Amino acid sequence: MVKKNILAMMLCTLCLVLANCGGSGSSTDNNNNTTDACGTEANPCIISTADELNAVGGDSHNTNTTDYSALMAKHYKLANDIDMTGTTFNTIGLSVVPFSGTFDGNNKKISNLTINSSDTYGVSFMGGLSGIVKDLGLENVNISGVEDVGGLVGNNFGSISNCYVTGIITGTASVGGLVGYNSDDSGTISNSYSTASVTGTGNFVGGLVGHNNGNIIHSHATGSVIGTEQVGGLVGSHGGVITSSFASGAVNGTNSVGGLIGFNSDSGTTTNSYSTSPVSATDYAGGLAGLVAGTITNSYSRGSVSGTTHLGGLIGGNSSGTIISSYWDTVTSGRATSAGGTGKTTVQMKQAATFSGWDFSDTWDITETVTYPSLQ
Repeated sequence: MVKKNILAMMLCTLCLVLANCGGSGSSTDNNNNTTDACGTEANPCIISTADELNAVGGDSHNTNTTDYSALMAKHYKLANDIDMTGTTFNTIGLSVVPFSGTFDGNNKKISNLTINSSDTYGVSFMGGLSGIVKDLGLENVNISGVEDVGGLVGNNFGSISNCYVTGIITGTASVGGLVGYNSDDSGTISNSYSTASVTGTGNFVGGLVGHNNGNIIHSHATGSVIGTEQVGGLVGSHGGVITSSFASGAVNGTNSVGGLIGFNSDSGTTTNSYSTSPVSATDYAGGLAGLVAGTITNSYSRGSVSGTTHLGGLIGGNSSGTIISSYWDTVTSGRATSAGGTGKTTVQMKQAATFSGWDFSDTWDITETVTYPSLQ
């Protein structure tokens, strides 16, 4: 009886959310299961309070899977900033039943979200995403889990654009400031960033994404990153596509640790990206990438690199990887050698002529003899 009462209370709260519609409809009660009910793309449910936001996630552990999938397919839009202080949050979507609708942040922010979960996978604001999240800020979050832990999404099979996270993220493996695991092909992150500090006690730890097999475009991370193996300022383990992105937070780990990427696998491509992150590791540490088996093109690094063995200004170790027109600062890195790329002095790194084949019209900016290249 108690369990039924609790479920009834949650359904009542959900009805309040579904009653708030983004557009005008007929006089039909929107609580009824009619075509006028909110939750469609044209008529999203409007979220104004912490209780309404919490109702979106429903009861992911006790509800019927079919019902939960239908709930996760709805469309939502924030009406205002929401403070989640003191709220026990119901994560939206699961790794196995991801959120497949659209969550429009409407350029609003959700602050002070705390999640401390023993769930094995997908601990985040959204445990799993196959739909769309856009124009949303998460500020001062404190999220702790085990695997596939991220500030915004644990497992991303969908699209994330114009989103950001600040705060603290901790976990074991596949831990990222924005996303824990970004899936093959379908997972896309664009124009997004994280300033969160990220700590993972295991492998695949990154300032933006812990484990990336998808696409990262025009995004960056500035928070500190601590992990064990395959640890990077932007991405820990990379087997997808990274374009026009950067990292600047301090990176510390044991093996395969890089300012931008910990391990760039044979399927990973990185283009027009850079790192200013200081890097420290025991083995295989690089200013841009710790270990490379894939392709890196038109990229650079200038952070310091310290450690014990296999240290490189740009690349720590190279396992049949291809490095094209990429550079590192031999002065600021403290490294005269690298397992790939070309070393240049600080003076040379501030001259456009150094960067052979780079596009300083549409991709890069530089103030001659004054600044390093920056992305437009």
